[in-house]
Formats: sequence, C-alpha cells, structure tokens
Amino acid sequence: MDYTAKDLIHGQCIAHRGFFKKGVPENSAESIRLAVEHGLDIEIDVHRCMDGSFAVAHDFTLFRNCGIPWVLCCLSRKAFGKTRLLGSDKKECIPSLEEVLEIVDGKVTIFLEAKVLTSPKKYCRDLEKVLQNYKGKVLIHGLHLGVLRYFQSKGYPTALLCVKARTEKKGFKPEAINAKLSGLPVEDKENFPLIMGWTVRDNESLEKCAKVADCAVVDTQHFDVETLKKG
Repeated sequence: MDYTAKDLIHGQCIAHRGFFKKGVPENSAESIRLAVEHGLDIEIDVHRCMDGSFAVAHDFTLFRNCGIPWVLCCLSRKAFGKTRLLGSDKKECIPSLEEVLEIVDGKVTIFLEAKVLTSPKKYCRDLEKVLQNYKGKVLIHGLHLGVLRYFQSKGYPTALLCVKARTEKKGFKPEAINAKLSGLPVEDKENFPLIMGWTVRDNESLEKCAKVADCAVVDTQHFDVETLKKG
C-alpha cells in the first residue's frame, strides 16, 4: 500500500458502524452512503460467511439487529442479503462487503474490523481477494493477532483493538491503536503513528479524544452533522 496509518484520517471523527440514526440501522448500506455524503471516514465490522462471502454487521448472531437467532457466519451471501435489518425505513437487508466498497469507492477511509469466528486462514485468504482490486484506503483492525499480522505483511496498515493502549502484544506491533476511552491517554504516544479512541457518545468524550488521540470513533446518532464534521 502506498499510504501509512497517519495518511488515513480525513477528520477528527470516524463514523462507528456508519452514519446510523433513527430509521438508518448501524452497518447498513444507507449508513455507509450517509457517512460518505458527509465526508466521514467509516468503521465497519466484517464477517466471513459459509460460502466465503463477507457480510457487514457487528454481532456474530442476528438477534439484536434482525430479530432472529441465526449465526451470521453460517449463512450464505444469498441468505444474509435477504435478511431484513430492524428499524430500517428503507427495509434494507444486511449488506455485503462488496456493496460497501462500491458505495465508498475510495471517497473516505474504511476502518475494517475483522470479526473472526471460524478459520482465520480462510478469512485472510478470502478477504484479500475481495480487497485486491479496491483502490481506496483500508485499515484492518481487531483483536485477532494472526489476521492483523497477515494483513500487515501484505502492506495494509493495522490497528490493535484494546482496552488499554500498549505498544506491543506477543511480538506484534501495529501501526495504530484503537483504544477504549478508559485506556486513554497513552503515556508513550510517540510509539503510535495513529491513536483512535472508542466509543464516543457524548461531547465530553469527544473533547477528551481531541486532546489525547488523533481521532474519535463516534456513534453518530448522538451528534449533529456539523459537530462531527468540525470534530
């Protein structure tokens, strides 16, 4: 990749699970469109499904977002693509990663959280295939060190998702840190090219992130658009 972690951010605020609000569910295609429309970088959650496709949703099961007790990774693209999201004014279904990439089209950065429940090797192999022709900026983050190491070796910026920021874990040093607000500030900030704080849901937390982090991962439903753009 011809960009670094520091090159990724376009503003103080990253739209956590897209620009979601009443009538627009988190991680929905519409939430992605709105984030792009407002010029906000996007954090999404990505699961590998049984047919090697990738679904964009936060939870491993569909009960909270769709009202059904299915495990997401056990579905096919055809199945999750017909599964309605609760609270969607447009009656949207779970989007695929390809749909999200098409909507974003390089206009903002995608902070992709790898949600790995089954084979990490298959996850890495198939995700790399999906991303190989995408021209926009992508950072891979999450908890699975094997997945982060793999994509770091392929030139992708990576971020470790953690409660308390640390420079290294089991010999792995990411380009960025996505630290819980309670784990900030970072004492050895010089060791991190990019520091993100999560999850921001009020002005006080946003102000804290502005002082101790490079950007804030924000639940957009709690803020007006101008505040998010101003960051």
